[in-house]
Amino acid sequence: MVVDQKLTIPGLNDEGFLSLPKLRKQALELDRDDFVARYSVPALVARARDLAAAGLLEVTDEESGGIQLLTRAIRTPDFLRYLGKAAFLVKRPGNPFPHFISIGRSPRNDITVGVDSISKVHGVFVNEEDTWSFTDRNSSNGSSVDDKTAEPGRRMRLEDGSILRLGLEAVFEVIYPPSLYRRAQRGF
Repeated sequence: MVVDQKLTIPGLNDEGFLSLPKLRKQALELDRDDFVARYSVPALVARARDLAAAGLLEVTDEESGGIQLLTRAIRTPDFLRYLGKAAFLVKRPGNPFPHFISIGRSPRNDITVGVDSISKVHGVFVNEEDTWSFTDRNSSNGSSVDDKTAEPGRRMRLEDGSILRLGLEAVFEVIYPPSLYRRAQRGF
């Protein structure tokens, strides 16, 4: 199946990300069907709790009710700027290879994640018959889906709630549109 190159997600930044507060605002303003039509592809959501579950970040509640992030396990803090943001599996206008969506460090990817441990073209996403998959493109630091190592060139199915790890520090949860609507309404 060819990825719909005409699909656009409003409000994405240059790297292909949208802030979770903006997404929540949309979920509160739109009904479920309109939200799912607007955000009709899975999102990759970067959250502190996913980094904590991967053993990369320690999250502690302070007595004041705030959250303190202890980043000792992260080699470079570059990925922290993606926390609280979502990327969507859409083609960037004018990008080649219409049958897949690329992710990597290079700004020429459909989704750019500017982290040193991520390869220039780290991997690709493909949609076939409403099933999404991820393929590692022989990246230097590897990938995994739900703690299973992604062998280069082998497609790995992405379920709603799958955890995608890229390189040494990038961790995303894959969230399909109906679940994204429910979570956005709750504030993630």
